[in-house]
Amino acid sequence: MTSLISLKSVTKAYAGVPALRGVDLDIAAGEIHALMGENGAGKSTLIKILAGVVSPDTARIAVEGRAVSIDSPGTAYRLGLRFIHQELNIVPALSVAENIFLGRAYPRRAGLFVDWRALHATARQALQTLGITHIDTRRKMAQLSVGDRMLVKISSAFLSDPGSPARLYVMDEPTAALTRAESEQLFRVLREIRTSGNSVLYVSHRLDEVMALCDRATVLRDGKSIDSGRMAEITHDDLVAMMIGRKAGEAYPPSIARPTPEVAYAAHGLTVHRGEIIGVAGLAGAGQRELLLGI
Repeated sequence: MTSLISLKSVTKAYAGVPALRGVDLDIAAGEIHALMGENGAGKSTLIKILAGVVSPDTARIAVEGRAVSIDSPGTAYRLGLRFIHQELNIVPALSVAENIFLGRAYPRRAGLFVDWRALHATARQALQTLGITHIDTRRKMAQLSVGDRMLVKISSAFLSDPGSPARLYVMDEPTAALTRAESEQLFRVLREIRTSGNSVLYVSHRLDEVMALCDRATVLRDGKSIDSGRMAEITHDDLVAMMIGRKAGEAYPPSIARPTPEVAYAAHGLTVHRGEIIGVAGLAGAGQRELLLGI
């Protein structure tokens, strides 16, 4: 197994409060590697260090065996690291093509004027990498659904750059706003990336998704790297136990709810009995806010 990027003994504290405590992460060339852990385990801080946004207190970082210092997002980009963050950092008033090119130089004619035809052609090519043909690159981002906006941002990471070819794609909850069909399109591309010899660091709370897609996993808990191993040798319950520090069955105490047959509220397709706690869940834009406003 040839190492693409390794991080050793990574520490980081904020105002004396440790966020990372000696974390190790090793990503091999040509693999999809899962980074897992509960909220607050240190995943976001580790990703920010990889992206050059946050400086570690201590760390040894190597890319293909060569010691490096990732001191800025520009350095991370030149090293071939590409990031798809969970937050949608978009400019709604700009077109799809312009959002795909955010942070990159526009193609130009005669070295002066923006070559809009080339800009849109390149943006379409990036979208087609994910098999996306239904999004018009001239549309404003504000006109797209949440899922399509996420697809556009993911596509931007696949924009080719001969000067700094991508080697590692870091994806933070990329399927959170995607449909099953859109997620499958993304997984197909990630497997192609693996086949090409490049790698993916995949952050997700969806265990079934991770187990089906990833080759290896590293689990963080309370700012420490708890374990790392091949996915084929790890069970669903093993992952849960590593993430929370106890067996899955011990994570949920017996319910103390004592609902009664008496209906306390019934409207908008929702029935709530007295003594009952009802949870409402769904993707962004699925209607939770409208339901509460209606109630």
